[in-house]
Parts: sequence; structure tokens; C-alpha cells
Amino acid sequence: MKIVAVLFLLCCGWSGINGDNNLSENDINHEGLHNRNGNTGNQTPEDRFEEATPSSSTKCICQADIHAVLREMSAVLAEQRVELRNTMTDLEKLRTTYEAQSVHLNAAMEELKQENKEQAAQLRAMKAWSNSTEMKVTDLERENRERKVAFSAAILESDHKNTGPFNTGVTLVYRHVFTNIGNAYNPSTGIFTAPVRGVYQFDFKVYGPGSSRNPSGVTLQRNGQHVLIAYVHQTAGSVHSSNGVSQLLEVGDAVYVQLYPGAWIHDNGNHYNTFSGHLLFPM
Repeated sequence: MKIVAVLFLLCCGWSGINGDNNLSENDINHEGLHNRNGNTGNQTPEDRFEEATPSSSTKCICQADIHAVLREMSAVLAEQRVELRNTMTDLEKLRTTYEAQSVHLNAAMEELKQENKEQAAQLRAMKAWSNSTEMKVTDLERENRERKVAFSAAILESDHKNTGPFNTGVTLVYRHVFTNIGNAYNPSTGIFTAPVRGVYQFDFKVYGPGSSRNPSGVTLQRNGQHVLIAYVHQTAGSVHSSNGVSQLLEVGDAVYVQLYPGAWIHDNGNHYNTFSGHLLFPM
């Protein structure tokens, strides 16, 4: 705006100069016309030229105005240059600040990306650990359920009754179940079936009447193979015997008790004859 004002003043100065020249010419023309109408015979062409030419004082005034305008324009331009330099300095500062902030922002973004990657890796690791832990818990729960294997049963006789003798071994069915945790013992067949591989403890007791002809005895069988026996023989009175053993069984192994060939047992509501077993630990 200052430059526009200065240019406007300069134009006005030139217009004033031109206006003065026009007035002088008109005056000259008017004077010449007057002289022609009047007494013009005494003027020479040099005299008329001097009258039409602007005076030296007028030229000095015009030149002084022009110099003043130029000085003002120079001052305005100098001020504009200072303002331009200041503006450029401010812009340079802004550019430097922007670049620094951009570098900082990029570094922060890279750091955030790295943190996100690390957190994603940690999350995957935690998820894997959680899945593994869940599987372990499931296995432990299954093993815990499988570890809870125990049974105890007796011959189901409400009245005094003898069983045997028979010519061959007969599997005894202990129908009166005291406990059957894990349901590995079948009270309908008298057979225990191992649900897991492990070491099991078995105990059995036998009771019978004394006889000169027949003993009282039972054997523990595993998959049809003789393991051990509880046996007693006397001619009179009641007889009893017991035995027990620990066995490493595979899944599906069958364990049961058979009446010894030629032997007999006696039982009543007191449940003298029992068969028990439980898992010591899995393998």
C-alpha cells in the first residue's frame, strides 16, 4: 500500500509538471495573440521563446519534488526489504521447526510401530501360553479324574450261604459295592478294568468253614493269568486268609478273583469275603 501511495504521488508530480507546461504554452499563445492583435512589431522570435520557456525556479521546484518522492520510495523499499528479510527469517524458522517436528513425529511413529510389534508378539506369546496352559489344565483334570480310581466290594449274601466247591476256577462276583470311584469295577461280572496305565494296589480276603475235605481259597487273576493266592485249610472251625499285591497295568488289563478249584467259601450279611483295589499313580 505504501508503494502504491508513492507511485500515486509521483504520477501527480508529473501531472503537475505537464500542467504547468500547458498553462505556460497557453499563456504564451494568449500573449502572442495579444501582441499580434496589438503591437507586436517590436518583439523578436528570441523574445517570444523566452516568454514561452519555463523559468529555472519552476524546474528546481519540480526536480526537488521528484527527489523527495524518490527518497520516500527508497525508504519504503528499504523498509519492505527489512520486512521481507524478517518474513524470510520467520519462514526459515518455521521450516526448521516443522522439519524438527517431522523428524520427532517420524521417530515417535517408528517407536510406536515397534512397540505395537512387541506388544503383538507378547500377545501371541501370551495366547500360546494360555492355550498351552489350558491344554495342561485339561490334561491335569483328565489325569486327576483318571487318578481317582478306587473300588471295594463284597459277596452279596444276606443269609448264611456257602459258595463252592467247583472242579474248575470260577470268577467270584462281588455285588455288594462299597465304593466304585471311576467306575472301573463292574459289579455284574466281578472284573476290574484298568482305565489308565499305572500302578494299582489290590487286596482280597477269604473266609470259609473248616473241613477235612475242602479248603477255603481264592486266586487273583490278571488277563487269565494267575498272580497270587489266599488259601487256608483246617478240619474244623472258621478259617480266613488274605493277600494283596501292587501291579503295573496297561489300559484295558482285567483283574478279578476266582474261587480255587475244590475250595469253598462262606459269607453272610457281615461280608467276610471282599475284593478291593485302587490306583497308586499313573505311569
